[in-house]
Amino acid sequence: MKTQSATYIKKSTISFSDLWTSFSMSKDNGGRWDATNNTPEWVKKYLTFYRAPSRAWPQSHSKALLSQKFAKALCDNDPSLAVKLGVAE
Repeated sequence: MKTQSATYIKKSTISFSDLWTSFSMSKDNGGRWDATNNTPEWVKKYLTFYRAPSRAWPQSHSKALLSQKFAKALCDNDPSLAVKLGVAE
């Protein structure tokens, strides 16, 4: 069985709405985005390398997921979703 691959489109990233719909991230009353039980495990593992959201750093996880680095990781870990979100072809 051949695995699907995706080629990253240079300088593309996902959008804020994708955090909610595609990665099951949650946002609390303080504006802090964080992973939920439904967030894919590889995304949770990716986020362990970043500061946990706090009052001082409310968007630390969301900014990490909106980066080009994460878009490239998305191409490697979930190629079909990368194509659907427009960061790969």
